[in-house]
Amino acid sequence: MSILYRYDHHRRKHQVNLVILSFVVAFVGIASIVYFVYQDISVNEAQPVEGVENSVAQVLGGTESYLVNEEAFDFELPADWREIDRVQTTSENSITWQATLKNEDNRYLTLHMNTIPQDPIVRLLPVTVDENQLRRGQLSANCATFTGSGTSNASERRGQPPAPAKWENIDFICDIPNIVDQNVIGTAQAGQPLNTFTVTGEDSGTNQYSFVYTDRNVRPNFDILYNAVSTFFAK
Repeated sequence: MSILYRYDHHRRKHQVNLVILSFVVAFVGIASIVYFVYQDISVNEAQPVEGVENSVAQVLGGTESYLVNEEAFDFELPADWREIDRVQTTSENSITWQATLKNEDNRYLTLHMNTIPQDPIVRLLPVTVDENQLRRGQLSANCATFTGSGTSNASERRGQPPAPAKWENIDFICDIPNIVDQNVIGTAQAGQPLNTFTVTGEDSGTNQYSFVYTDRNVRPNFDILYNAVSTFFAK
């Protein structure tokens, strides 16, 4: 009788061990699956965007860009650009950004909104409005070469005053005596006030804008302005 008891007791203990082992194996398997699924989600999950004020660095269109994100509009600049100034007076309402990379920080972009000064410029980039976005035209040469008597001679230009000019049927003021900043580029739309284009956004309504790009680099990069114009979106 005692022998049968010990055999039965041993068999039950062995069965209990098998149950425990099966439970442990199943638990480890489930935990592994959960872990790998979590890792996969974490890798593919979009990371939060961090930025200063209303402008943030994001990966846009496969390259890192600086998204200027304001209440009435947005557009893109290169990733290193940062806002440096805001002006809100009775004669001007503007925001200015600057490049920050070494040897490239002599490039600036200013966007005026509604209160727009009619300052002289050196080159004009015509724009046309396509719903709430922009299309750019052909950039002009230095306006001193086709305004008045037309000259690229610095000594002759130095004594002349700014003068009315026209490019692609758009009027502007040519900064003839400016022999230092050869690449001060304004934007304008035909039929609008000087240095102005007008865009209507779905929520922001109708507003007047003006880009002014200043490039003092020995290797001017007009693509920065071209991209800002082509990505401009009135909200």
